[in-house]
Amino acid sequence: MSAYIVENRHVIYMVKAAISRSLADGDGGSITWGKYPDHKKIHCTANTEELLNICHMLQAENAKSYAARYKDQTPDFIPITAKEFNACFFVTFDPVQVMKAADCFDYQACEHDTWRESEGCQFIEALISKARHAVKGYDKAEWGCPKEYQPVKAPAYKPVSYRPVMALAE
Repeated sequence: MSAYIVENRHVIYMVKAAISRSLADGDGGSITWGKYPDHKKIHCTANTEELLNICHMLQAENAKSYAARYKDQTPDFIPITAKEFNACFFVTFDPVQVMKAADCFDYQACEHDTWRESEGCQFIEALISKARHAVKGYDKAEWGCPKEYQPVKAPAYKPVSYRPVMALAE
């Protein structure tokens, strides 16, 4: 496997998607991650400092992964500033693109031993779940197997008949 430091814009995209009303599932534009009772929640009305804390937490996880993968190199990244965060604007958040961005980040951050238990991983998993629920048609799909499901009967087995191979003339 390999790892790289994702662009600041990538991290900002994920954090802004997490609180986006376009991905809201009746939550008004918020995201909850972590395990109860220690879970965390942030709403679209959060101030920039709160959102930057999430960005920096994700950047730290990415840097930790890079350092674990490339022990002889120091991760090179510039922490996201409030100015950079506020200047980064996205018109919309396509749920599939959000999931792909989160999957990419997960791949870049998973190289260290504590990633799966980390707050960063919990945030990414919550973001993927939120985006999945925002995919068009998800809320109308059956919970479980669809009622109109009819098993398909397999056709009867018919052995293939073989013609004898003619011997080649010598």
